[in-house]
Amino acid sequence: MAFQSHLYRRGASYVWRRRPPARAGGRILQISLRTNEPLIARRRAAIVTVESNNLFDAMSVQGLTVAEARKFLKFIIEREQKKIAIFRADVRHRGDSESNQAQDWAMGTALRMIAQHGAGAAPLTDMQAEALHIEGRSQVEVTLLRENIENNVALATSTPQDRHGSQILDQLQTAIGRQDIGAADFLVARNKYIQGRAAAYIQAAKDTTVGFDEALQIAETLASPAAALQPQIAQPVVRADKVAAYSPAWEDLIARFEVQQRKAKVKALSIDQKLRIYRLFAEAAEISDLRDIRQVHLAKFVDLLKALPKTYRKSSAEQSMSLAQILKRARKLPLEELGLSPATIKRNLGYLG
Repeated sequence: MAFQSHLYRRGASYVWRRRPPARAGGRILQISLRTNEPLIARRRAAIVTVESNNLFDAMSVQGLTVAEARKFLKFIIEREQKKIAIFRADVRHRGDSESNQAQDWAMGTALRMIAQHGAGAAPLTDMQAEALHIEGRSQVEVTLLRENIENNVALATSTPQDRHGSQILDQLQTAIGRQDIGAADFLVARNKYIQGRAAAYIQAAKDTTVGFDEALQIAETLASPAAALQPQIAQPVVRADKVAAYSPAWEDLIARFEVQQRKAKVKALSIDQKLRIYRLFAEAAEISDLRDIRQVHLAKFVDLLKALPKTYRKSSAEQSMSLAQILKRARKLPLEELGLSPATIKRNLGYLG
């Protein structure tokens, strides 16, 4: 008979018994509490229960394995490329390659912006539109981009309970072959879903043939805007003595923060804004491990914020640039166009705690 959650009596003594989530193994755990005193047993059982909750939560934060994430990414790219090929094969769309490429570019760019900026990708600003015109994009393309951002931005905040999220969940379960999908699993899968679709359309806009390898390469680049120049941030080399459940890797810390914030139902726009600052700090400080942070890194970050253009990474051209490239370009700008406001700098430092 259970006197309280997970506490059972076996003969004259007490045991703690619990079935963990399937992702954690699913097999029943049983621990002797080494007492026959009910009060002591209850106290010890409560301690073990709390620790087990922390352990299972930490395990769920780890998200998909690298192999699962890559498998799902490939699944999404292949699926989208089949859809594109079917669309192009339709007699109603044959011969209209220029229109097809414009639509593919708009969809791919919209999804790329959502992958990189989350809910903050919408709406497309007038300044961004002007930058696209300068780059040679037509008004039709910019209009298509604006529409695609508005139509797809909900993906950035989708949950397994809504229409978009349930589709992602179904496809994830199909792709990796398991049904027990945790919160962190879903967040990783949602990002891969957006990145995979973006890559398929970006590749299609560049080439009339469907190239899987090229699209996969694009998707992996989209996984982190800074990854191409700061690979240690996207795939941190974590010290051997780290505790798996509480990895000090910067990206793992960000993942845990995002899960906790979404569980607390914090507004998606606020979460995305903080995540961008955390990644900008890591890129500026060139760190990938929480334990490597020093006071000098904060000073370096403040100096960076004072030197950046007020509209940094707002244009599609700058989104793929490194900080060094952006700062080099900024040297040609008037002083009044440089530096974030003191209030913004203070707020960003506040995000870092």
